[in-house]
Amino acid sequence: MEEREISGILSKLSEIEPSADYALRSRGAILAAPRLPRRYFGLAGIKRYIGEGVGFAISIGLASITIVLLLINVPKALSPMIGNRLPGSDTAALVNDVDAAVKDIDIHLQEAQLFDTAAQKAGSALKETANGRAPHINQSLIQKESDGVAPQVTNTEPVNIDNILNELAK
Repeated sequence: MEEREISGILSKLSEIEPSADYALRSRGAILAAPRLPRRYFGLAGIKRYIGEGVGFAISIGLASITIVLLLINVPKALSPMIGNRLPGSDTAALVNDVDAAVKDIDIHLQEAQLFDTAAQKAGSALKETANGRAPHINQSLIQKESDGVAPQVTNTEPVNIDNILNELAK
């Protein structure tokens, strides 16, 4: 199509108008339609506005209560199905573990207490010995006990380790 043909068709289409009968029917249908009431004007509008607000608030409140009740009761209802599979739900095992840890700590505390007592006794004995106030220490008794414990050395010559190793290697 050429441009002239298109402009001719458009000029014919621009002349199209609705019939007088159609215009009259459309106008009547529009004017006969029920008018929507104005919202929230006057006393009735205020009542409707408050009623809708209260209804919405009640709906939100009931939904909140339902959610809270579900959050409280669902874990209780599911606990028999889940059993002791959740960490920390086996309280007997947890108590046993804590008791074992407490016993272990008690043993370590007792050992520390024994070491402290021994250290205090050793410290007081050293103080008495340093001050020369150790009447319970008998020098001859100490010598007698050390003679039984210490090895007796009969050879006072210096020992050459190389000679001993050579003898052992033979």
